Amino acid sequence: MIKYEFIHTDHEKEPENLHERIPAFPGDVTHSRHYLGNGSTERTYWCCREEDFYEYEEVLIAAGYEIWQENSIGPNRFATLVNGELDVHIEWYPYMSQVRVLVEPQSTLPVRETENVFTDRGFKPTVTQLRSEYCDVDCGMSYACQLCDGSFVVIDGGMSNHGEADQLYNHLVSRLPEGEKPVIAFWILTHHHPDHVNCFKDFADRYLDKVDVEAIVYNNPGYAKALRTGEYLIGEYTLIEEAVEKFPETTKLYMPHTGDVYHIRNAVFECLWCQDGLAGDSMSNTNNTSVVFRMTLGRRKVMWMGDASAKATRFMIPAYGFELAADTVQIAHHGYGDPDWAVYYYMRPKDALWPVPEYRTQTIEGLSAYLVGKLGVKNLYFAHTRDYTLDC
Repeated sequence: MIKYEFIHTDHEKEPENLHERIPAFPGDVTHSRHYLGNGSTERTYWCCREEDFYEYEEVLIAAGYEIWQENSIGPNRFATLVNGELDVHIEWYPYMSQVRVLVEPQSTLPVRETENVFTDRGFKPTVTQLRSEYCDVDCGMSYACQLCDGSFVVIDGGMSNHGEADQLYNHLVSRLPEGEKPVIAFWILTHHHPDHVNCFKDFADRYLDKVDVEAIVYNNPGYAKALRTGEYLIGEYTLIEEAVEKFPETTKLYMPHTGDVYHIRNAVFECLWCQDGLAGDSMSNTNNTSVVFRMTLGRRKVMWMGDASAKATRFMIPAYGFELAADTVQIAHHGYGDPDWAVYYYMRPKDALWPVPEYRTQTIEGLSAYLVGKLGVKNLYFAHTRDYTLDC
């Protein structure tokens, strides 16, 4: 497993400026430079055109880089190029006339579609929202998606106060023939808050000999930046790193970037936002570091929002517009007020997975009225009631 330096002992010291080791961006373009943590640095170039994106891609190819992946989301363009030592990720956002260039040491790269080999064993693809016990807290979320070969994608996992690791393991086993060892093909940790990742840490202590975990997906903010949030959860960084270290070397560790596409069996995950977008931001709200994925599984598109909050949603709305369309949405930040509700207008979902207790009426009344009354959402599934499984 490729390990990332989640913890930076010298909090304010940036690593080598990797941009000095790659070809210069063409033209005399105003830019800003940011350190993202995990060895990654980013430059944002202003007043750019789409042609600048493609011209720089050609410059990198001429310098010996290979295109690993290209993607478009509406008018936005993304590309990852590699040379065996460095990964260069390029993003073009027309609504801001911006090109972003992120450089990091060679990392684990998404499996390309042509390399995504699997056997369809006839399992019906499903999405399950696992019941949460909200007697201690009013937030937390855990989801498990089953793929056509019987393997699973897990999103977060929730707390660990009430046997959430046992609940998750028992759910995986219940979906398989008796005696079959569960395979978690993809475990996404949206961000480091305990109501999302404590189950992961508990699971690492108790169940690694009973399941095969093929990949972990996590993009945490740089430690120095996190210190400036004023949150009390800095210790969670250490605990997540310690949990990751317990997984075997065969478990891949992915650090996603906006625009990345992951082909996992018969599922496709497209990253629409991650903490890279906070470059240069004081990051007063760690929820904005939540990775946002749109999953296509069977006939269902599901938007996994984590705790994405105002900065994330206010980027996604102008960047993607109606490209955000999805059949199902996981309500961002448990329905609390900081995400921009307009993001759901552009999704127009039929179903909403809501990781919050239904009795939190002060949290849900306004948003549920908007979703059902204004947008025509047909089903609201609250996580404290029971497990809900949706066919895909």
